[in-house]
Amino acid sequence: MFKDKVAVVTGGALGIGKSVTQEFAKAGAKVAFIDMNRTAGEDTKNSIIENGGEALFFFGNIAKEQTLKDFANKVIEHYGHIDYLINNAMISNKGILSGCGYEDFNEVLHVGITAVIKEYCQVVGMKISMKYFMLESLLLTCLQNYLCHILIKMQL
Repeated sequence: MFKDKVAVVTGGALGIGKSVTQEFAKAGAKVAFIDMNRTAGEDTKNSIIENGGEALFFFGNIAKEQTLKDFANKVIEHYGHIDYLINNAMISNKGILSGCGYEDFNEVLHVGITAVIKEYCQVVGMKISMKYFMLESLLLTCLQNYLCHILIKMQL
């Protein structure tokens, strides 16, 4: 179903992101993912490869603009195109409503929202055809992730 398709996943080393990368690979997609956890990223990449899939892991923080550029360039250099772009990366930094300072809050926004838009612009700037990418859907996903992290920290 996804043979010769390229799926890019942010936050793809653990949890839901790991499941997304593994499922795309099982379905035949080539998977490129970025994560701040080097050990988990290498483990996820190796697991995909051991199970017959193809994976590219990039270690880095998507809140950093240069990291996004380097990641996008690496994916294009390696695969030549992107078919699916899934934003899964999110952080909570000490909880959003309690004990979270201004800088912590901005870091959350950089990872969950700003980086996604920058990633989208980087991809569009490279004139990559992405049939299944919808900005509204992506932003909604970001906001849902953001709200889930708030609720988890509030223990609701």
